Amino acid sequence: MSNSFLGSIQITNWNDVNREPYYYSVLSGSSTFVIGTTTSDNSLTITQPSGSSNTHLEADATRFYISGSGNIGIGTTTPSSLLEVDGTIDTRDVFVTGPEGKPISISEGVIGFFETGITDPSDPVFDGDKEKVRLKAVPGSFNIALEISGSGGYTSSLYVSQSGRIGFNTDDPQSEFDAVVNKAQFQTKGKRKGLKINEEGNIESFNKDADSAATGSEFVLRYSRGSSITADGINTLFGGGTVADDAAALAFFNAKRSEEQNSILEKLEGLGFINLPQVGDTIGSIRFIAESGSTSGFDDRATGEAAAITATVHSADASGVRGDLIFKVADQTGAAIQRMVLDSGDEHEITGSLTLSGNNQGSGNVRLHGSTGNSLAFIGRYGGSTADKKIGRAILYDDGTQKIRLSAKGYSFITATSDGNSDNTRLGIGTDSPRYDTMLDITGNTHVGGVLVVTGSITSNSDISTTGTLEARVKSFVIPHPTQEGKQLRYGVLEGPEHAVYYRGKTTSNTIELPEEWTGLVDENSITVQLTPIGTYQKLYVQKISNNTIFIKNNNFLFKKINAFYTVHGTRKDVDPLQKIK
Repeated sequence: MSNSFLGSIQITNWNDVNREPYYYSVLSGSSTFVIGTTTSDNSLTITQPSGSSNTHLEADATRFYISGSGNIGIGTTTPSSLLEVDGTIDTRDVFVTGPEGKPISISEGVIGFFETGITDPSDPVFDGDKEKVRLKAVPGSFNIALEISGSGGYTSSLYVSQSGRIGFNTDDPQSEFDAVVNKAQFQTKGKRKGLKINEEGNIESFNKDADSAATGSEFVLRYSRGSSITADGINTLFGGGTVADDAAALAFFNAKRSEEQNSILEKLEGLGFINLPQVGDTIGSIRFIAESGSTSGFDDRATGEAAAITATVHSADASGVRGDLIFKVADQTGAAIQRMVLDSGDEHEITGSLTLSGNNQGSGNVRLHGSTGNSLAFIGRYGGSTADKKIGRAILYDDGTQKIRLSAKGYSFITATSDGNSDNTRLGIGTDSPRYDTMLDITGNTHVGGVLVVTGSITSNSDISTTGTLEARVKSFVIPHPTQEGKQLRYGVLEGPEHAVYYRGKTTSNTIELPEEWTGLVDENSITVQLTPIGTYQKLYVQKISNNTIFIKNNNFLFKKINAFYTVHGTRKDVDPLQKIK
């Protein structure tokens, strides 16, 4: 290599201006630098002078500065730390000693935190993938990942994508914030209450503060129609006279940035400028969604909604809000529809069937109480013991006193309190206006399959038929009087110690043919015959009864013809004999 002249360093004793030691470098061309010291603060500077020596500079430029206290400045003569650079540093690796002497490296888009106490960057402990924790820019993108080394390698503890998605323990967040953890907890600062997501993925609200014993854990769905922008609200918030009217208030609001608009709305709500909820507004819902098939285009408010619990506004005014609670379930034809309503006006609704059951004495019952707690009605199970609660029973009360009882076992009864029109208990069947003078008023046919016992009267405008025994203290009939208008004719019934039938008529023959049905209805040995001669004296008598025929004879000496009335009685054999005394 041949020698070439680059320049020279000249040492002079005094500078004409500063009269201090200086070192001059005279280089070929126009570049010159000066190394000098200042006795006032013992600093050392490397300066590029301006002027004829360096026409590129308008003023002297100090490139390097060491203060008397040892601080180093590059591009600055007032370093406030050990090293201060006023400008851009271009380097491949930077090593910094962190807490407790643990090194921190900045290299190729990675900030690494090491466990070792070694500070030599060339040591193998600083080779690739040796960091305990590292924050890095993911190659090929603008994504940032905070990774922590564990037994299974590095975990993406925190991941921020260039699209703004944040992942916790995942480098592929599926939403704006995606945390992949076994369980999570959000706790109020300084309190033992908050929200937890357990290992089964369920949300739990917990409250372990004794001061909150009156409320416990709560799940709150808060709703508001927000604030309207009015002159009153803007002037209250920003001072009187800010705007003249509502239109000016809206223009004032629209001129603000979105962040300022949100702040204004929140402050107005805090001051009470909140729009009243409207009837029918949904306050909040808990919805149960069942996914099936492809989720592409899946409408979770239609076919996917299996059930929902919704609170809606029943009514609202300045004093407060009344809400209804609506329970919905789906029937595979679309979105969930209303099945039950808990109405704030106490007009609750249930659509469909309701089954009540249980194993203990008090379960499976429906009770209605008045405003003072008195019993009004009961529908439920009844029995002699808890194990025998198998009997259905319905009871209606008048101020706690049983008036109507229908029981599947045992006896039932119907009584009533006077309504002011009658002292009787009045029950109408087939009519909604039973007569005042009767206790049971039936319109239409009535069938009684057993014994009918009536201690009062039975009045019927139609037929009464029974396949059993009809018993009464007195048996009679009442009909309109056939000759005296406006009056009734009452006849009594002939009674006897048997269930008997009769057959009567007139005959001129020596035989009386009994009705055919008597062969199966009447005991032949019980038949009696009464004969009454007509017109003249006749010695009539019964010769015999055979084959459902009565043979009679006139025993006169000369006149043998028969002309007589007859009455035949017989005891029924198709029923048990009447028990005259019980």
